[in-house]
Amino acid sequence: MKVRVAGVSQSKSFGRSVATNLKFITKTLEPPLEAGADIVCLPEAFTAKGVSITSVADVAETVPGPTIDAVAELAARYRCYIICPIYTRRDGVFRNSAVLLDRSGAVAGIYDKARPCASSAAYTVFEEGIVPGSGAGYFDLDFGRIGVRICMDVEFGDDWKELADNHVKVVFWPSAFAGGIMLQAHAIQHHYYIVSGVRTGPSRIIDPCGHILAETAPNESYVVAEVNLDYAVMPQNANNSLERIAARYGDQVRSKSYPEEGLFLIESAVPHLAIAEVCSELGLEPAQRVRERHAEAYRRHAAASCA
Repeated sequence: MKVRVAGVSQSKSFGRSVATNLKFITKTLEPPLEAGADIVCLPEAFTAKGVSITSVADVAETVPGPTIDAVAELAARYRCYIICPIYTRRDGVFRNSAVLLDRSGAVAGIYDKARPCASSAAYTVFEEGIVPGSGAGYFDLDFGRIGVRICMDVEFGDDWKELADNHVKVVFWPSAFAGGIMLQAHAIQHHYYIVSGVRTGPSRIIDPCGHILAETAPNESYVVAEVNLDYAVMPQNANNSLERIAARYGDQVRSKSYPEEGLFLIESAVPHLAIAEVCSELGLEPAQRVRERHAEAYRRHAAASCA
């Protein structure tokens, strides 16, 4: 399944009001939408960037509300999913949220940031009044299952493992900062794509082996790329698997090697062939399964040693 994914960087411009920031973002959204993006990730709480506030109540909005309505209109016009992160006011509390809009502009789901930053010395107040979220943060779309994490969530590895355990193929990360090598580490650890939308620095698209496929240049506000979500990450040439794949399937399966990491990525090049079928027919185990089997073996060995 080929999908055009995009991330927006706000580093070129921010205003002193919610309205100014919203105007910049809606203008920035149009080029990737016109380029045929299937899903776009906007920056974390983008309406609040540069706005002087005394508490999060000054910029929090309802869902739906002014910002969601404006972005939803674009989602519906271009038939595109959009991840719209704002501070929300729901059920009497404030949250740092990523609102998922579907291709019709309807709200398809909300992920609330699980790990907001402390804004009090005693670690009792978060982001000037945000309540930490508790949702799983994955959603089923018409092209597959996606995950969402926000900014400081990047520091908590178990949260990212949860997405892999639930078969997420691409994770969207709205953030206040670029994330750097931490995102690449999560991508290679869990073998999924990561797409970032950031307030400062470059937005990036990272492949399941931890390599940057595309990123915004200093004078760019968005990045877009086509990715194939029917893929598997394999241990480098285990049991001559690259040669066996080529001999059996030829150009029906594409591959890309990462010799320093000891990995290669395979993806289907034709609609009728699923990578799961390739692995099953040739008896191939993806790298994640090889790692899991090693962990199981180590546990058995430890248990036997203690017996």
